[in-house]
Amino acid sequence: RVQQLLGLFQFGLLFVLALPVETWSGPWSLVGWLLPMLPSAGLLRDLMARGAGLDWGEFALALMNGALYFALGLLAFGWAQRQAKRRGSLGSY
Repeated sequence: RVQQLLGLFQFGLLFVLALPVETWSGPWSLVGWLLPMLPSAGLLRDLMARGAGLDWGEFALALMNGALYFALGLLAFGWAQRQAKRRGSLGSY
């Protein structure tokens, strides 16, 4: 069941990564900075496709965005692991 959802999630993630959020203005630009992986994808687009120089402020924000979502993922994994152990559904992994 999880494998089927993972395929759908990957297509959604590919769509989100293709969005040019660095061109958004107003309150939508804040949304673009808060979504996972979008600041780093926009920074890479600026560097590789547009030939812009590296903005260290944007790089720091993209790094903080990645670290935040990595920490949230670790917390969610730890919670799911505890739930699986409590229910006894882990087996010999």
